[in-house]
Amino acid sequence: MIRLGHRFIGGASLVSDNWVLTAAHVLKSYTDTSNLQLKMGIVKQHDNEAVVGIPQKVFIHPQYHHDNINFNHDIALIKLEYKVPVSKAVMPVCLPGRQERFVLKANDVGKVSGWGVSNIQVHLNKLECRKLVVTENMICAGIADGGKDSWQGDSGGWFIGGFVSWGHGCAQPGYYGVYTKVSNYLSWIEEIMSETNYCCFINLLFFCAAFWLAPFLNVLYK
Repeated sequence: MIRLGHRFIGGASLVSDNWVLTAAHVLKSYTDTSNLQLKMGIVKQHDNEAVVGIPQKVFIHPQYHHDNINFNHDIALIKLEYKVPVSKAVMPVCLPGRQERFVLKANDVGKVSGWGVSNIQVHLNKLECRKLVVTENMICAGIADGGKDSWQGDSGGWFIGGFVSWGHGCAQPGYYGVYTKVSNYLSWIEEIMSETNYCCFINLLFFCAAFWLAPFLNVLYK
């Protein structure tokens, strides 16, 4: 759960002990992390036993686009200030792999996690997305007759192979929920995480070098 101060703004998924994945539209107006907070390992919004994550930096996909109707490249990463303890209650999701066995198929069924309506189960549907503008970066899923869908408040919540992005209304007949297709962004996710960790490593090296060389340089100065 992502919170801005005391206000809930969206869902997210832990992908390692210090990285979180969510929808870009959840964070597009809140890239300043000073008032952001993540709560994990909870089933109620005001659970006092929550594990709290402090964001260090937000990375929104550079091609993210939203025209007030449709979203594209709706994905963002959050680097946490500190690693969170992994447990039965706080566990990273498994990102889809690049192998054929991870390709989602029509009529695959999955559950949506989020803070909208609970216990939602939706079916993948590739042929009936014609009423929505869907790109190759999205998964279309829902029930043809309506009644089951991801709802407002579920944005950024995990679904098989993706997370909640957008849709037309909620659970309306003939319309389907749209989810960001995470498998299309594996290279971007890996690049951001590795580059950031490398920069932190270099900064640490400089800090350590300065720390150990300080006495020597002080002697030379004298």
